[in-house]
Amino acid sequence: MTNVIDTSAGGKAATPLMQQYLGLKARYAEEILFFRLGDFYEMFFDDAALAAPIMEVALTQRQGIPMCGIPYHAMTGYLAKLIRAGKSVAIAEQMEDPKKTKGMVKRDVVRVVTPGTLVEDELLPSRANNFLVAIAATGPRGGVVRWALAAADVSTGRQWLGECADDLQLNSLKSHLAALSPSEILFIGETAAALVGLNAGRAVTRLEPVPPSAGELTAQASESIRRYLQRDHAQALKSLRPAEPLPSAANGVMFLDETAIRHLELVAAADASRPGPTLLSVLDRCVTAVGSRLLRWWVLHPSLDAALIRGRQDQVETLTEESVVRTELRTLLNGAADIERISVRSQAGTASPRDLASLRDVLSRLPSVHEVFRRLADRAAIERFSPTLSRLKSPDELMETLAQELADEPPARLLDGGVIRDGVDGELDELRGLRRHGKKWIAELETAERERTGIGSLKIGYNDVFGYYLEVSRANVSKVPPDWIRKQTLANAERYITPALKEQEEKILGAEERIGAIEGRLFGDLVLRVAAHGPSLARIAEALAHIDVIASLSDAASENGYVRPKILETVEFRVKGGRHPVVERQLGRDRFIANDLNLGPDKDRIAIITGPNMAGKSTYLRQTALIVIMAQMVSFVPAQSADVGIVDKIFTRIGASDRLSQGQSTFMVEMQEVATLLANATERSFLVLDEVGRGTSTYDGVSIAWAVVEHLSRIASPRTLFATHYFELTQLEGRLDGVFNAHATAKEWPGPDGRRQVVFLYQIQRGAADRSYGIHVAEMAGVPSACIDRAREILKELESGNHRIDKAPSAKTHQLELFGGHPVLDDLRAVDVNALTPLQALNALAGLKARLERE
Repeated sequence: MTNVIDTSAGGKAATPLMQQYLGLKARYAEEILFFRLGDFYEMFFDDAALAAPIMEVALTQRQGIPMCGIPYHAMTGYLAKLIRAGKSVAIAEQMEDPKKTKGMVKRDVVRVVTPGTLVEDELLPSRANNFLVAIAATGPRGGVVRWALAAADVSTGRQWLGECADDLQLNSLKSHLAALSPSEILFIGETAAALVGLNAGRAVTRLEPVPPSAGELTAQASESIRRYLQRDHAQALKSLRPAEPLPSAANGVMFLDETAIRHLELVAAADASRPGPTLLSVLDRCVTAVGSRLLRWWVLHPSLDAALIRGRQDQVETLTEESVVRTELRTLLNGAADIERISVRSQAGTASPRDLASLRDVLSRLPSVHEVFRRLADRAAIERFSPTLSRLKSPDELMETLAQELADEPPARLLDGGVIRDGVDGELDELRGLRRHGKKWIAELETAERERTGIGSLKIGYNDVFGYYLEVSRANVSKVPPDWIRKQTLANAERYITPALKEQEEKILGAEERIGAIEGRLFGDLVLRVAAHGPSLARIAEALAHIDVIASLSDAASENGYVRPKILETVEFRVKGGRHPVVERQLGRDRFIANDLNLGPDKDRIAIITGPNMAGKSTYLRQTALIVIMAQMVSFVPAQSADVGIVDKIFTRIGASDRLSQGQSTFMVEMQEVATLLANATERSFLVLDEVGRGTSTYDGVSIAWAVVEHLSRIASPRTLFATHYFELTQLEGRLDGVFNAHATAKEWPGPDGRRQVVFLYQIQRGAADRSYGIHVAEMAGVPSACIDRAREILKELESGNHRIDKAPSAKTHQLELFGGHPVLDDLRAVDVNALTPLQALNALAGLKARLERE
């Protein structure tokens, strides 16, 4: 955002205050500037015009200058609206006390708030990470040869770093972005900025590449994040942990295609405009924020490590069987504060008194967590959790310090006072006593003056301008003693002071100021001591998150009737009674129709699935992919039994979507997805394809779909579910190794009106379907009966072998010529009648007529 600012107002030179504003705005031209004026933050010029409608406040003018303002104490709510809109805000505070400053108060920007650098709980999604991502890329215009990505969650201190190390290239980058869902992206250099379609809905900043000394792409990305934070978020750098490698097959993580993340609705609905249930929402029973964030990570990054999966399955099984222990653990963890983010705020020096009280509360629960695990039925069960429990060690020194020095129920803000316990600091205790005595003296003075003057309504008040004062109504002014000094006249009252009152005021206010300074120093020391335990607090947070996730998955398994899948080293994939976890949750287990599947290793690896629309094919495809993901992210699965050979990559081609702004039609997007999976699938991959080729002409579509199946069979032969309405593809069973037919079943019978009645059974069985029942589905959708009747007439003629519809249409319809030509017509056009003898012409005509009758 670039502001166009007229530095004069009404033709006059800018005032000193406006000159101060303009000086700050020149330094933060791209941010909305919150300019502190007393009890308000004010915005001017283009900032005001941009921010007012987003914040839903009035836009006004003063001396020709557009402006709007918000109360300083309500800043967080307005800031959240701007951040959600992808805006960044520079906050300029008063750096001096206006009451003690002559002339204009000094102001400066103390914080720049951007979508990717948030640390405040009120602005953050508690159950998801908030990523700032930097992308560096190199390659020719129009194509990316290599890329590097650095990701940092400033609120938790976690970092990831990696670059393209495989042939997925841009698709891999998009998949990482889909999993990370960054709120802010830094593009480094022109090549990175030219990446198409990566910045939709996100805040974007373009940066120049860092100096050649950091010329490697990964160094470019990580250094750019560091420099970006250094400018206005230097405190955040203190809490960043060493970067972990981006998840990939090289470090034991399944590759989930960007389209798979979207189509399978793992963490968000495929249609962002219509939020709905997801796999994560079904599995997430976590009672802590750190647990929910970890579970989300596991859903998006299933493991390839069979031993790790089995070890965590043992833990899930233990807590599934030990329901009492599971319930006690969830009760203990319920409401536990976000240690990870509190630790980061402590290292940044922004932790609040209640942050530290919440941390103390969590640490006090750790011994009880250990005690609950000791109540497991057998020693082997306890040993399953020993690596996790070994990280769950409370720093006793810190716990003791917080218990001894922090008040039991401290206020939300340090400025409100009462943060440090009595007995911690002698001077603080003395000043608190003086303050209590002074306020008691004020109360006693009010009573005494009422009695002396006979003014029953007399009261002693206080404000920041005049300090303490005696206030009486106009009707009682005649009763005011001569030793009172008039200070202020109001519409219906007069305010006075006395020498004794002002003397006591100085004592009270002096004590208040010293109390604030001492509490600030002592609390600052507490924050530093918490920050010093950052590494141990991070380990505790990770352990609590792990326990919470395992308990959550156990709870979901117990409630939903999930079973432990068997993890295989082979490429087999067998499911008995498989169900869709999300659809089942909506319908109820008693209404969902379960289905089986048996793929690999030597045969039956590619299923051609035909059958009616609305009969459950798409649900079957998605549920099978979800069972794979659930198994490898350690969840139990919705089935009677499941044997899952480790899957290295999941690709999907489901549904219709376009990218018209990028010049890509629905069919182009479909073919790009097909191209990606064909280029990158291995024998250990799992593919879900629905209606490949339907975006073009029938013959083109059949040809493409046929060739895709052939390619998959002959090149990699990955485990594949291929749903189609092209019955021609059912001929591939027996012709191609590993290809077999399956179909969604339906039952039909004659109805009372002579029309066929159809019921979809939602079961997948071996063999090809005999029809698709498309006209029946059209009828169910409300297509007019005349159109339905004509469709049945046309279908009947086509099924009889006719490629041209010559039969007259029924009433109220128009004749439809479905195909523009016929082989006999083509032969007739090829005849040169001038070169034929009469006999040859007669024979040719007889032959054409015979062909027409046969066909």
